[in-house]
Amino acid sequence: MHIVVVFPTRTEAKYFHHPAAEVAFCGVGLTAAAVATTRLIETRHPDV
Repeated sequence: MHIVVVFPTRTEAKYFHHPAAEVAFCGVGLTAAAVATTRLIETRHPDV
């Protein structure tokens, strides 16, 4: 299982640590989140 947790900024993710999860950053805003999430799904094939 491949888990990717998406955060808008590094500051918001700084206290998140999980050995089975990869952290990705999408930027702030709906459009940035949508584009980043689409790219993550296309390139990293996480369990959705």
